[in-house]
Amino acid sequence: LEGQERVDYLWDKIRKGKPGESALLTGRLIAELDRQSLNRELKLGLADIRRGLRDNNPSVRRAAALVASRVDEQQAFSPLLTTSVRDDSRTVRAACADTLMHLDQDRALSAFSSKLWRGKSEDERVYAAEHLGNHGDALSVDTLMVPLFSSTTSGGSAQATAYFGRQV
Repeated sequence: LEGQERVDYLWDKIRKGKPGESALLTGRLIAELDRQSLNRELKLGLADIRRGLRDNNPSVRRAAALVASRVDEQQAFSPLLTTSVRDDSRTVRAACADTLMHLDQDRALSAFSSKLWRGKSEDERVYAAEHLGNHGDALSVDTLMVPLFSSTTSGGSAQATAYFGRQV
């Protein structure tokens, strides 16, 4: 196969393959995209990446995140952020977070901080904290310390209200 046909063939095989096979094919696809880096016409589009991030197969979601990083798809930032804090698969969340950091580190850290405070679910907030801990800098430590401090009995909101339950 030549050029774009080879990229399309690999993407199709990733979508239909088993997890181990998909991981190997993802590596081959990324190598192919690197090899063809001089020819910008060879790439997967934003629509393919978005569909990949919504796929039922975690291998496809991980591949979509890695491809977005490799082709520097800035417009995929929002769906990558959503996947990084909502996906059930740890490897998919990690791949999305790594891609976000590659695309725009400051914007990613700011988005993770925002999700830490305004996440719709406890899982979103926990995953955002994980990403800040894994990818953050000294400022991220301060961002993580504020919710920890406010949840303690030594000066946070827990002293201001009556609490009946087991304190952890």
